[in-house]
Amino acid sequence: MTTPDFFKLDELLSSYVTTNRLAGVVAAVISPTETLFSKVCGFQDVESKSPMAWNSIFRIYSMTKPVTSIAAMMLWEEGAFDLDDPVYLYLPSYKNTKVMEKDGTVRPANKPMTIRHLLCHTAGLT
Repeated sequence: MTTPDFFKLDELLSSYVTTNRLAGVVAAVISPTETLFSKVCGFQDVESKSPMAWNSIFRIYSMTKPVTSIAAMMLWEEGAFDLDDPVYLYLPSYKNTKVMEKDGTVRPANKPMTIRHLLCHTAGLT
């Protein structure tokens, strides 16, 4: 397998910092056996000009969905479930879901909610 060229990624991340779209960046692309690309640039604190570092601490506000999705996909890669499995196989309370029509009436769902629906945010949950 040839190692991909990460020049464009490196260039993109650098441009985000130089154009002030991002204050700083810590990024890595890792295979199961090696680090294929890594980059640290910019500032972790712009006012004090404190440089970004590998051990910089980040707050990850509103990241529940992507972090959960990544964890789920790691389990999917291991064969723990199929994306088209009904959610009720794992959360039985979702077995007989209902939907609300535009006029406010409630009826049984036409088909069960799947894990794919949850991960694509098309399950109808807010």
